[in-house]
Amino acid sequence: MTSYALLFPGQGAQYVGMGKSFAADFPHLFDEAESTLSLPLKKIMFEGPLDELTKTSIAQPAIVLHSIAALLHTQRQLDFTITCALGHSLGEYSALVAASVITFAEAIGAVHVRGKLMQEAVPLGAGAMAAVLGMDAAKISEALEEFSAEHGPDYVAVANFNGPLQTVIAGTTLGVKKASEKLKSLGAKRVIELPVSAPFHCALMKPVQKQMKDVLLALNFKTARFPVISNVSTHAETDSAKIRDLLLTQIAHPVRFTECVHHIKNAHLGGNGFLELGPKNTLSGIVKKIDADLSVFNVDAMEDASRI
Repeated sequence: MTSYALLFPGQGAQYVGMGKSFAADFPHLFDEAESTLSLPLKKIMFEGPLDELTKTSIAQPAIVLHSIAALLHTQRQLDFTITCALGHSLGEYSALVAASVITFAEAIGAVHVRGKLMQEAVPLGAGAMAAVLGMDAAKISEALEEFSAEHGPDYVAVANFNGPLQTVIAGTTLGVKKASEKLKSLGAKRVIELPVSAPFHCALMKPVQKQMKDVLLALNFKTARFPVISNVSTHAETDSAKIRDLLLTQIAHPVRFTECVHHIKNAHLGGNGFLELGPKNTLSGIVKKIDADLSVFNVDAMEDASRI
C-alpha cells in the first residue's frame, strides 16, 4: 500500500481565503474550532482582513484548522498509510492531532493561547526575525556568537535550520539589524527581515515556556499512533510525556527542520514521499532543497488531492 510521511506548515503560511474549499465538507470541524475559541475564525480565514488573520493568536489556530481539514479530505480521497508526521514549529500541533496524541479541540485552544503569549512576551517592535539565504548554517551560528548574551540589547540566535542555505535568525530588533549587516559582509547572498510580530524560537520566548507549562499539563496527551518527529530532538517520538516536554522546550529552541528531514530519510520513514497538508506549499520547497531526490506532494485545497 502507498504510504506517506506527513508535513504540517507553521506560522507564516496563512492567507485570506485559506481553508475555504474544505468548509462545506467538514462543517463540524470549522464549527468546533469557532466554539472552542468563541471567535468568528471562518470569517477571518475566508474574508480577512489580512492584518487580523496574521495576528499570532488567530493565524496559529487557523493554520491548524486548515491542516486538519486537508488531512481529513486527503484520507477520504486516497487510500494510504502514514509512516510518521513532521510539523514545522506550530505545525507540530497539527502533527499531534493527526497522530491522536491530543484532540483537535485541545490543539486549537492551546495554539490560540500560545499565540497570545508569544505576542505578549516581547513588546511590538522590540523583536525581529530574518531569513539568511545562501550561507552555510554552521558559519551563521559561528558569526552569531558575539550576539549570544540572552539579556543583552543586541541578542540574536538561530531560530530555524530550514535547509543547507536557508536559516532564520531571531532576537532583538537592534541585534537582528547588526547581525544582518555582519552576515552580509561575510558573504550571505540575502538577508530578508520577516513580517512577524515576535522573535520566535529563541531565548526571548522563555517566559512563554513557563506560562505554557500549565496549558500543556491540562491536556490529555496520549501515546502517538505513529511516530511524530520532534523539532527539538529531531527523532521519532511516540511517548506522551516526552512529547509534551519537547513541545514545551520547542517554544524557545531552534526548529531543526533539516535534521528532521534527514532523520526521516535515514530511518526509512519516508514511505512513498512527503505529503504536505495545509496552507501554501512552503515546506515542500524546503524539503526539495534539503534533498532533491525526495518526492513531495501538497494539499492546500480540495482539488490538490486528485493530483497525487
